[in-house]
Amino acid sequence: MVKSIRDAGPLRTKVYFQARPLVEDGYGNMVPGGEWETQFNLPDGTWANLQPMVGSESVQASRLQGKQPYLVTVRASSDTRLVNSAWRIVVKNNPDRVLAITAPPIEPQPGWLEIIATEGEPS
Repeated sequence: MVKSIRDAGPLRTKVYFQARPLVEDGYGNMVPGGEWETQFNLPDGTWANLQPMVGSESVQASRLQGKQPYLVTVRASSDTRLVNSAWRIVVKNNPDRVLAITAPPIEPQPGWLEIIATEGEPS
């Protein structure tokens, strides 16, 4: 966890928050679908701290799958407060690195949001 608002040093990774647009499912319901779209009008991304947590492995279809959870810390704003567990995080300098948000953000201190996200899990 970031200690104070003045302690922005750990925010070293630029990330994009992505969500799927709402589309009609054929029964009149609006559900997330389609291609992932980057949210917010920040062309350079959002500064974040990706702190690895204890990882795990699972067996799926007779293959060992590694999963690495992260505690992602960002500054709280009107944009970042919109993030929810249906979204995902993409690392700006490595777009193949995608983290599925597995829990809704919490605000442990005023001005900061913490998000639990997992790399290696389908988003």
